[in-house]
Amino acid sequence: MKRPSANIGIAATTAVAPAAPELAEAPKSPKIDGGGGTGATGGTQLETEADSGATTEIKELMPFKRQKTRDSGNALQRRKTAAMEDYLQTLPEGDGEGEGDHRDRACDALEVTAENIAVNLRVTRGPDWNWGDEDGGEGRTGVILSFDKAKAIAQVLWEGGQAHKHYRFGHMKSDLIISTGAANSTLGRRNSQLFFSSKSQTLLIFDWDDTLFPTTYVRDDLKLVWNKPLKDQDLSSTEKNAIGKRLELCASHAVELLKQADRFGKVVLLTLARAPWVSESCKNFYASVGRLITQLKVPIIYAQEGIQVDYNKQNMSSDEEIERFWSSVKGKAIERECNKFYSQYEGQSWKNVISIGDSDFERLGTQNAMENYMRETGIDSDGKLVDVNGHLYKVRTKTFKMLDEPTVEELTVEVDMLKAWLPLMVKLDSSFDVNLNNADDPEVLKSIDNTLRGQQSH
Repeated sequence: MKRPSANIGIAATTAVAPAAPELAEAPKSPKIDGGGGTGATGGTQLETEADSGATTEIKELMPFKRQKTRDSGNALQRRKTAAMEDYLQTLPEGDGEGEGDHRDRACDALEVTAENIAVNLRVTRGPDWNWGDEDGGEGRTGVILSFDKAKAIAQVLWEGGQAHKHYRFGHMKSDLIISTGAANSTLGRRNSQLFFSSKSQTLLIFDWDDTLFPTTYVRDDLKLVWNKPLKDQDLSSTEKNAIGKRLELCASHAVELLKQADRFGKVVLLTLARAPWVSESCKNFYASVGRLITQLKVPIIYAQEGIQVDYNKQNMSSDEEIERFWSSVKGKAIERECNKFYSQYEGQSWKNVISIGDSDFERLGTQNAMENYMRETGIDSDGKLVDVNGHLYKVRTKTFKMLDEPTVEELTVEVDMLKAWLPLMVKLDSSFDVNLNNADDPEVLKSIDNTLRGQQSH
């Protein structure tokens, strides 16, 4: 089975091994408990996870903590930040804001009749429409999934993901008209691929540490006490003020990114840490992001929940084994979230999965989850439209690897880059595998931008 297109902008890197925490008893070998654990279905919002024990030791919350390999504020980090800031200045303003421009709205009032109806025909609401906004609102399009000419009733899947089978067509009453805003297709089979980039078909999976929250900055660069608010840290008032401003700026960018992502699809936060790390980091350092997570009801998935894990690095023979293990832990959690999301109606297939994180664990985990789905479904190629027993499938595996160990300034700019690129990621009708590690090279940034715009293949 083919992987997505070659990794773009990737640096020559190896897996960064999780450091072994101090455990009361040294476990023997890395294993996943197969005895009934349900896996990463844990907390759904900050209020839920906050009750799971805020006094948990940090070594238990972050057992996979990676060894820091850079010095704070080195020249390469500054070059990466400057290169990304410079490149942001070259991007068009307002590029792709909102969910989409709905180019497929009807511009002609040709009613659907027994003579012209067909499976996969694009339609919009007609003159006798009396179904409120169940189509997502006036001007939204849908595709006909099935119809009964004897009863003159059709089933339609709308852009918003709702499917109903009570729409009248014919010469007596017409709930539907043909949409002519884009070429119609009469393939004679169900095909919701036309709406692959709609909110109901798009799943956005974000890592937390060093992806949305500056964990390396807080824990390693500043060595702050993780379960104390910034105001209670052992720092001077001048230091607290400067750190607070940097965190607030980074948080404001993360808030805007999450709001944008929520407009495009289902947003999930997935972490290898343990509860209540996300709620604690928000409460103490990232309050505005915490409030938004609660407001949007973003699920927080702790990939280790429901499994038994041995963290002793000494018993893992190589970096490759560590990478495979943690990628598998994340991959299983991602697979569960995909199964949950793509079950909104019977026969819904996986279409548009975007995974964003700073490590190869989520990147490889996402690719493995998608490969498993394709193998089980009988799909032989990622990113291509295939027919399996009369059902059209197209799996788009989209992975975006951010910088390792970012400074807070880098993360702030990275999140800004994601805001500019996210609309392109969602709308691109193919798979991609992008890596920002060489972000100090303007040509790498240009190559990534071109790829996300579908202007070149890799």
